[in-house]
Amino acid sequence: MAINKKENTEVIENKVETVAVDNNALQEKVDKLSLLVEQLLLANSQLNQTKVAPIVEPKDDYCEEDDFKTIPLAKPIRVISLCYGQLNLRTSAEGSAKIFTFDSYGTSRTILYQDLMDIVSCQNRFAREGYFMILDKDVVKQHYLEEHYNKFLDKKQIDHILENDDNTMTSLFKNTTPKIQKTIVDIIFHKILDGEFVDRNKVKIISDLYGTDIFGEADKRSGLAKQN
Repeated sequence: MAINKKENTEVIENKVETVAVDNNALQEKVDKLSLLVEQLLLANSQLNQTKVAPIVEPKDDYCEEDDFKTIPLAKPIRVISLCYGQLNLRTSAEGSAKIFTFDSYGTSRTILYQDLMDIVSCQNRFAREGYFMILDKDVVKQHYLEEHYNKFLDKKQIDHILENDDNTMTSLFKNTTPKIQKTIVDIIFHKILDGEFVDRNKVKIISDLYGTDIFGEADKRSGLAKQN
């Protein structure tokens, strides 16, 4: 049987074209797959380089073990009176209570911590308003008094308040507790009665802030004393 040369040539050409098309389609798939692999490798590299911020749990200050120190019950704690005149501190309202007497402003004494705990509990207002000052930071912290103590003036600040410039004196007086303000006024009042020198201009400022004419009250007391 004779082979038609023309037909054989056409068949071969068709097969070549089919192979070429298949190769092109395969190359396109290979190119797409290569691109996908590159993208995955890049994404993985970026992920490895990304630092994940650690999760920080909120701090509860009152749950920290180191916040409060253990204070021995038998530890003597220094306490000073900021009250003008006599001050009595009681461990309870019962008749059997221990009573610690401070004869005058500025008097200090040591009180065992176990008794001081009872005093702060029994006379908490005195502790918060500055009738007395506990000279132990750990005890102040233990009884949640720090916020109140930020407003306190110590004995040195009270004694020398008139020696400050007007602005400092005004700020100290306005920002302290009403009880300590009264102590300052009482001290100035008795200095005037005792004939001690005080700066009238500064006393006038304190008088205006407190709402009492300190010199006027002292003059009245002196007049009554002379009449008697």
